[in-house]
Amino acid sequence: MKLFDLHCDTAFEMYKKSESLYSNKLHIALDRTRNFENYAQIMAIWSDCNKSDEECFADFKNINSALQKEADRYFDGNRSSYLISVEDGKLLSGDIKRLDFLYDEGVRFLIPMWSGENCIGGAFDTSKGLTDFGKNVISRCFEIGIVPDISHSSLESASEILNMADAAGKPVIASHSCSYGIYPHARNLRDEQFLRIKDMGGVVGLSFCRYHLAPKEEKCTSDNILAHIEHYLNIGGENTLCFGADMDGAPMPDDIYGIESIPYLYDKICDTFGKNIADNIAWNNAYNFVNSISK
Repeated sequence: MKLFDLHCDTAFEMYKKSESLYSNKLHIALDRTRNFENYAQIMAIWSDCNKSDEECFADFKNINSALQKEADRYFDGNRSSYLISVEDGKLLSGDIKRLDFLYDEGVRFLIPMWSGENCIGGAFDTSKGLTDFGKNVISRCFEIGIVPDISHSSLESASEILNMADAAGKPVIASHSCSYGIYPHARNLRDEQFLRIKDMGGVVGLSFCRYHLAPKEEKCTSDNILAHIEHYLNIGGENTLCFGADMDGAPMPDDIYGIESIPYLYDKICDTFGKNIADNIAWNNAYNFVNSISK
């Protein structure tokens, strides 16, 4: 099988724990992807919510440098490759020039906020929209080729980003978002948001975070992932839905141990929805989207 995953926090965890990208005790290690025909990964660099904006900016440079060194050794650019995302734009700290710096450092996706409020706007646990600076950030993203990612956005921020995308004729994504229609967690994506992303040619990555798949007090397995997949397929997501597993950033379901569990999940999707759907979710949709924005 082929795998193109839209979100992991492995770069942050690898740096924090001084682990190798090739072999480690994390959810993702490249030696456990050798059986994939192709493997592509969007690697998110998270802005630690316990640190200041300036500390997060310094961390980005250090984490990205460490990631690039490991990736140059172990991603071959043919069978395996990666792209970079920033998770929480607080590191911009009100300086729009930093967005161009991020682009020059290889960043192609931006999750504007993570929790609470920052210089860009409000996250899912607020009712705040974009700040004036945040609107400038989103506009500049469209200008230079960074794709906004609404996975952690408030309803208000997401609506404004989607409206700006429509006006600019550009897509946005939700890299790691379960369905609110299956489990109404504040972090989950509403159907109308999914459909707007779909209609503008964006993609949605399904998170494996067990607390977004089902209530904390309930058992959570890959069957819960299948339930969210079925819902997204029922609203026309066969060419939009991808994996955005959030490995190394969230607790997984009971039968998902790391990237080595993906073939098991892929087989279950094949058995339930057919191989064409499984291939779309695991590879085709993400691959086609990234190709479309790279032209």
